[in-house]
Amino acid sequence: MKSTSPRWRIVRWGVARWSVTVFGLGLGLRLGFSCAPANTFVCSLPHQCGSDGTCESIGYCSFPDPDCSSGRRFGDHASAELAGTCVELDDVPMTSGSSGSPPEPATGTSSPMLDTGFTTEPVAGTAEPDPGSTGLPIEGTSTTGSPDMSTGIVESTGSGISRVTEGLLVLYRFDEGSGTTVADQGGYGEPLDLTIESATMQSVGFHWQGDGLAFEDAVATSIVPATKVIEACQATGELTAEAWVTPATKGMTGPGRILTVSDSGDYRDFTLGQGHYVNSDPVFVGRVRTSNGSGSLNGTPELVSSPVATTNLTHLAYVRTDDGHDRIYIDGQLHGESTRTGSFSNWNESYVLSCGNEPTLDRPWQGVLHLVAVYDHALTLDQIEQNIDAGF
Repeated sequence: MKSTSPRWRIVRWGVARWSVTVFGLGLGLRLGFSCAPANTFVCSLPHQCGSDGTCESIGYCSFPDPDCSSGRRFGDHASAELAGTCVELDDVPMTSGSSGSPPEPATGTSSPMLDTGFTTEPVAGTAEPDPGSTGLPIEGTSTTGSPDMSTGIVESTGSGISRVTEGLLVLYRFDEGSGTTVADQGGYGEPLDLTIESATMQSVGFHWQGDGLAFEDAVATSIVPATKVIEACQATGELTAEAWVTPATKGMTGPGRILTVSDSGDYRDFTLGQGHYVNSDPVFVGRVRTSNGSGSLNGTPELVSSPVATTNLTHLAYVRTDDGHDRIYIDGQLHGESTRTGSFSNWNESYVLSCGNEPTLDRPWQGVLHLVAVYDHALTLDQIEQNIDAGF
């Protein structure tokens, strides 16, 4: 269960932001650890130390301290020898243009924590923005606790940066931790909560973990029509379907439904999914129905990303603009683009919103959902990057 008043915010080292900056591939980088203390954090990029921190050239975070001659002191999650000590004047901070490499972490330690150097106050709640308005900030959720070393579970990537709330229609954080209800925390209109159902009575099909809801063969569905989502997107002619996911496997067939507004495997308004219908290529896909036939009643032909899906923590955004452009962004990088003309005037207003599967339970997606959101407009790249920095 996620808490809103942590001392430190935990992030998953596999998040693809590192690989996007260094390699431009959008692929997560997995690093092993050993011998170092379990709470040691090795930084490689300036933003990993929070707004006040500095990523030093030796790979640890420091924070302002007037008592040090350098004006900076290493944080609590530096190495055992450096934690809490003053930074020497000859330690040059690492910048985004630095060619230096972080120290090689030893294998076997826990996933790294974001060394922010300050205590974050509890989030008081979220405001109720109108779609199309600027709204009020929804702060990134954070937690305390340690990763489950047997599963690689981490509690949160929340950094305190505000998520984009303009045009936010629904938001699911999957932080309930138990039960069969996923709350709509978007704050717009009547909440569109989801109910979790398993495919068979013999198998649970899902389980809660510290950082989200793991789907095996289940669906979280609104049961009632997703009217507020459908009508708002019809009014703008635009759409963004966003998700933080950790797939269980690179390739799936179906495609597996991460987020869908539909009634079955054959009819939908829009879908964000993973995999192909007949093969298991490591891709993500977007489907949307449009009025003139370029987007069929099944939302096909689907937009297919580059084959870059991994089993790492991944941020996805499927965007459709009112001038007919479809785009898929993976960890802030454009990995698929096409043109699909027409409007949303032929959307079916009786369709429900579902995560992890179709409501008919025949297109399962397998993995962990950490966050899902829908907007009534096409997020810009800057807005997508803001949501990535905000975490989940």
